[in-house]
Amino acid sequence: MDRDWLKADRRSREFQNGVEELLMFAFENGCDENKISCPCLKCCHSKSWKARIVRDHLFQNGIDPTYKCWIWHVELDMGQSQAAGEVTGSSESVDQMPMREENVDGDDESMDSSDMFNHVQSEHEPLYPGCEGFTKMKALVKLYYLKAKYQLSDGGFSELLLLVASMLPEGNTFPSSFSEAKKSLCVLGMEYEKIHVCPNDCLLYRGEREEDEMRCRICQASRWKLNKKGEELEGVPAKVLWYFPLIPRLRNLFSSPKTTKDLTWYDTERLKDDKMRHPADSKTWKEVDAKWPDFSSDSRNLRLVVYL
Repeated sequence: MDRDWLKADRRSREFQNGVEELLMFAFENGCDENKISCPCLKCCHSKSWKARIVRDHLFQNGIDPTYKCWIWHVELDMGQSQAAGEVTGSSESVDQMPMREENVDGDDESMDSSDMFNHVQSEHEPLYPGCEGFTKMKALVKLYYLKAKYQLSDGGFSELLLLVASMLPEGNTFPSSFSEAKKSLCVLGMEYEKIHVCPNDCLLYRGEREEDEMRCRICQASRWKLNKKGEELEGVPAKVLWYFPLIPRLRNLFSSPKTTKDLTWYDTERLKDDKMRHPADSKTWKEVDAKWPDFSSDSRNLRLVVYL
């Protein structure tokens, strides 16, 4: 069976037909419609969802192009795991294949300032050849503003990006999914992490123990949102915490010469005459310098104060 669509653009009809082909194949081979192994790059077969959620994941996150033998969707009997490993180019048996979750949010490595500058410069190229009014970044920021303003879901935003990209002339560089859009925004220090929360604020579903739990082990409340009939909407969290990492934002402060000068002023230009003119003249600041000399020797060090 031809699987060339695995490498196709997610905006193309070829990819859409391929996704439907995969799901239909799973149904025909006895897979439960409510529990299908998700082959998207984020889940990577480590989780199972309803068919509609798997379909959304494939368009949002993409699919591993090497997954040409659909062993997780009953194309081969699991007893033939060794043969399956050979087909997929792996020396491991299916039972030994590690469940991994690849990061598609651009958070696997932090960019240094030169990488960030080059990336931002590329993002300011025309949206498509000959376009004068919009750059890729400008169009993306305006659309993302609408997503936030009208609380558009990630899946809905991906559909919108697919639609816009399909209407643009050939050669456009517009992202085709929410995941790709986040990569462009994250390099500016705008990345965030969404963490599922117990609706009664008992715990966060983020540790190895809690990640796969469906109910709060403290109050027994469902992790998922309930509809008007009181039924669980699997895959739709009841409550979400938006976590904005601090370190990338602090790092980006040094991407501008002006802010860098302001941040290092206390060490490079401050008048040091043993008078109390700045927090750096305080006893506490000097104690930190003495306790961590390597940290204090770099004028770019930052110190945060928490007011209780």
